[in-house]
Amino acid sequence: MTRPAALVAMLWLAVARPAHADPMVYRPAPAPEGSASVRIDLPYTFGTHVFDARLLQGEVRVEWKAAPAVSGRLTLPLASIHGGGDTLNCHMRESMGLDYARSAFPREHVCSGGKLPATGNDAVAFPEIAFEIRRVSIDSVRTRSGEYEIWRATANGRWTIHGVTRDASIDLQLTLPANETAHPRWVRVEGVRKIRLPDYGIHVKRAFVVTAGEEATLKLDFLLRVQ
Repeated sequence: MTRPAALVAMLWLAVARPAHADPMVYRPAPAPEGSASVRIDLPYTFGTHVFDARLLQGEVRVEWKAAPAVSGRLTLPLASIHGGGDTLNCHMRESMGLDYARSAFPREHVCSGGKLPATGNDAVAFPEIAFEIRRVSIDSVRTRSGEYEIWRATANGRWTIHGVTRDASIDLQLTLPANETAHPRWVRVEGVRKIRLPDYGIHVKRAFVVTAGEEATLKLDFLLRVQ
């Protein structure tokens, strides 16, 4: 966005959004049946593996002032991510959840009957994907049909995946009810972020002639509601 447009957006926020006395706390609502809060696409030799998750956890705190102050932490349990059957799901959890320093994986698969051991060296050591929100900047604001406001925003923070934490950002589209944008009761969050698996020390073990790509695409589409 150009500097004049950014200035207009910030002035509009300052006029239209009186400060809310206390931070409002939002938590993710479960995705409706048949949809997903998070979708992970991973290309492989013959196409794309698609993993869906409905259970996003954590909370986001927002101080609604001229430039909203946002912080919080959202987590996605590996156990809530499902793809194409027990074997594929288990192989995903091997790659993302095991501590390679003590597990027999990736030298060999350690799944048995589509499951990992509950205890021991081959049990899940890193049970979740997490994003810690440090700051959200609003890039633009527009109204659609008088019912909703659409904000383009950038969330800056830290991803923790497979026990590795790295600074990162993600571009978002935020949808708010137009009649309560000073302190909305809900916010729809949409965004896409590509993740290079080697950046987080993740190894996807080859299966015969089938190999997976090194870059996964995370697609977010979830509702934050006031608690």
